[in-house]
Amino acid sequence: MLSIIQPVAVIVGGLPAFINGNTLLAMCEGNAESDRNACMIYIDGVADEWRFVNFLSDPDKPICAADVTGTRLRDAVVNYLKGHPENRNDPAAALITKGIMEAWHCEGDAQP
Repeated sequence: MLSIIQPVAVIVGGLPAFINGNTLLAMCEGNAESDRNACMIYIDGVADEWRFVNFLSDPDKPICAADVTGTRLRDAVVNYLKGHPENRNDPAAALITKGIMEAWHCEGDAQP
């Protein structure tokens, strides 16, 4: 598990939990494959946690975009970031959930 987390920390120069949308977009569009992989790992991790929080709040409610991972999630988040440059200084985790909600029209899910 540590080997997956290490590339993210090295790429952003610190704890990945404190990156904003600008940093995430730079990672996702980076020239290095390691940057693009770190982007996808970060997005998948945030999406997984967000889905889990929504499940805990209402276990009987269907989970929005439950089976979407990898490049589909990354593409949705990148599109959101490009479409909302005014929000890119916000925490990346919040922007990821907003991007998912916008792309898959999630309603009533826990918001960041």
